[in-house]
Amino acid sequence: MANFTDFENDAAYNALVAEFKAWEAECARHNLGKAFATRMGTNPAGIGTAPNTDSLYQLGAKGLGREVYPFGLPKDEVRKAYEVTAKGGNYIIKGHDFAETKTFTTVDSLLVPQQAPGVVPEYFEARLIDHLPVVPIGAPSYQFLQHQFADDTGGPDFVAEGTAKPQWNPTAEKVVVTAQKIAAYFDESSESRMDAPQWNSYLINTLFRLIQQKENHAILYGTVSSSLGIQGWSTLAGILTHDASGDPAGSTNLDSLELAINQLRIQSGVFANANLIIMSPTTWSATRRLKATTGQYIAGDPLHEAVTSAWGVPVVTTTAANDGDAFVVDTHKMGAILVRQGIETHMGYHGDGLIENILTTVAEERLTLATVIPSSVNYVTNLATS
Repeated sequence: MANFTDFENDAAYNALVAEFKAWEAECARHNLGKAFATRMGTNPAGIGTAPNTDSLYQLGAKGLGREVYPFGLPKDEVRKAYEVTAKGGNYIIKGHDFAETKTFTTVDSLLVPQQAPGVVPEYFEARLIDHLPVVPIGAPSYQFLQHQFADDTGGPDFVAEGTAKPQWNPTAEKVVVTAQKIAAYFDESSESRMDAPQWNSYLINTLFRLIQQKENHAILYGTVSSSLGIQGWSTLAGILTHDASGDPAGSTNLDSLELAINQLRIQSGVFANANLIIMSPTTWSATRRLKATTGQYIAGDPLHEAVTSAWGVPVVTTTAANDGDAFVVDTHKMGAILVRQGIETHMGYHGDGLIENILTTVAEERLTLATVIPSSVNYVTNLATS
């Protein structure tokens, strides 16, 4: 910032002011001549048209250096400074205000992005088989004797000395279950396997998870058609059922689950003790959000403890379960998952795959569900979901 009031006695400043006044007088004489020429008409002497100042310089230059960027103070700025400082103010003298364009070089658009080591995955839920007993089998089918205790006749009783003892007539049935294949495949080019090996690994693991989802649904709701499929619990003959809509007025999901647990416990010939409850996330959410009339959560303090069980029975959630349903199970008496072939992966070429460099990957397993005592499972329906 230049305060010209401080330099009023400076010789250089006075000389500059004198130059400005002389320039001002010259401008006045120029304006008089311009007014005279205007009164004479346009180009009275026929000396030609004025040059187009826009095309005087190459490359779009604004003028000569001394005109557009003088190495000194612009006269119009000096005049403004003189007027402001004469009144005791401050003034900043600037040169000509031309926008400066900076040029630079960048290679950002040419750089290769950093590659993440894996693939952003699709997420899957827990495998129900992880919570159930599993038995490996060495044949394609498996048979067991099932006691149909409900069809029994007779039974033990008190007997007097010298009298005949009562007869007990148990009823049994041979049950045969066949391992079922769950399988799928995908094709992939050899170039893809070479250039992105993590993609191949991801596809195999994801296919495993998709098979797992099929398992979860089959255990709960599966049916057999044309000798294919697994008989799930919801339509299994002999399974216990409990309709929550028929519970006493004012009952909550917790009441219905307790009634279902008790129903298992008192089942004659089974006397099951529930140790697993399976339901959908939405049904479990509605269950553990129950509150007392005071507004306190019944299932537990959500700020201090995780609620993972109901009536002491662990709860497993899966979207394979329909909203409003629950399966209360005694896994010790229910039976087992029978596995003939654990999940395997096979790779090879088929058709024109070798010629076209298309490799086929197959994932498959063979298993079935053997529910030895159906009444060790209680299928609960019509639970609240909100």
